[in-house]
Formats: sequence, structure tokens, C-alpha cells
Amino acid sequence: MKDSFEKPSQQEVDPDREPYPEIEELKDPLENIFNQLAEGIENGEWYDLIVGDDASGRIPTLIVAGVLKEIAEARGLEKPDMLFFAGVKDVALKKKRKREIVEVLKQHEKWSGTAHKRALLVTDTIASGETIRDITDALKEQDIFFKIITIGTTFGVPKTEEQVKESREYILGGKIISGMRGTPKIYQMHTYGGVQKEDKASIHALPIRTALSQTGSDYPPNSFQKNINEARADSKEIAHEIAEKYLAEHPQKATGRKAA
Repeated sequence: MKDSFEKPSQQEVDPDREPYPEIEELKDPLENIFNQLAEGIENGEWYDLIVGDDASGRIPTLIVAGVLKEIAEARGLEKPDMLFFAGVKDVALKKKRKREIVEVLKQHEKWSGTAHKRALLVTDTIASGETIRDITDALKEQDIFFKIITIGTTFGVPKTEEQVKESREYILGGKIISGMRGTPKIYQMHTYGGVQKEDKASIHALPIRTALSQTGSDYPPNSFQKNINEARADSKEIAHEIAEKYLAEHPQKATGRKAA
């Protein structure tokens, strides 16, 4: 897997700066999520693939990838590959987008030489789940078992929350693992991830500099680069803290697919 936190530029990040609160808020929900994943991981349930929901799901995805990367390195497991797709709620485009996502999954398997069997789909918030429906339908078509990680959920009042969750899981085809109730602050903070959704028909988000140039924006192409680099640094630090805690609490080596 390519380094999840490879910096898009060489701009320095001030080590004494305060972390972004929208990213710092993700730590507790993600620790909660890894607590829920722990039983499976400790019993050999490892993941071949991480799928991120662009655009505001990119930072949570990078953190999850960073945690799994450190666990894999500590235990001699293969690091999961990572792909991103831009989630869109548009019934008219549903079939076209699903076909394109399936094709990317097939091509990635050929390129990586790995037949993906188990995946984590990461997003920032789930309400109806329709935004990620094209992605889940594609994963199902490829017979990839998956769980859905979401930072927050907005399923309604607690009395009906579990019932709604079960309904969403049935429709989407994967178990939903949530870290908190409500919408996290990272929602719609696209600048931190460095990408932006522009075309609903496209399964991929665009780099912000490309999106700005296409829309004729007056912003300088690198105007968001400082934010992107700092967000990556914050994400890497949170991933390390979560992984360190997880490994301390689960010292037993998992039995999973070993690295070659």
C-alpha cells in the first residue's frame, strides 16, 4: 500500500501549532470503532482493501489506513490497499456509476495481484446511506465482504436507532460500525482532504487545485496546501496514537494473512 500520509508538497508543518479541532474530534469515535473491530481482528479477520468515501470521508479513511498500517507492521501482516470513490446520491446515475466502480475494482485486483475478499468502507456520516449505495453495490457484485465504518450516524431518536441501523445494513449489505451519534465536524470539510466533488457522474473527486482551475476560481492553486499538509500531519499523529493504544491493549499476535 502506498504511504497513506505521503505529503502532496514539501511545505513544512509547524510542530507547535494547535491541531485542527475537526480532526482532533475524530480520535475518540475512531478508538470506539477499533474497539468494535478488535474481536474480529484478534481472531484473524484482516482486510485486503480500504475504500474511502470522498470527499469529507478522506481524512477518516487516512486515519483508519494509518492505524491498520501500524498494526500490520507490528504483526507481519499485509497492509491493505486503499481506493477512494466519490459518493453521490443520484438514482439516475446509479447503474452507470456502479459499473465504473466495479471496473476499477477489477483493474485494481489485476494491478495488485490480490483478489480482494474483505474490505472496510469508510465514511464520515450515514443517514440514509444512499450516498455510498453505488459503492456498496459494486463491492457486493465483486463478492467482497465488507464492513462500513462511519464516524457518525443520524438515524433518529435512540428508541428507533437500532431498528433503522438494521434496515440500513440490510439495504447496503454490510455491518455498520459507528463511533458516535450525530454529525462530526469533519463533515463537508473538503479542503482538509485536498479533494472536492464537482461532477456527480464521476466516481472520483478532483484535487482541489484542479477543481478550482476548472471553475475559474480566483484562489491561487496552492492556497489550500498549508491546510492539506497540516491536516495530514494531524491525521498521522491521531492514527499513531490509536494504533499504539490498540497494540498495547491487544499484545497477542493475530493470525492473519502474512506478508510475503
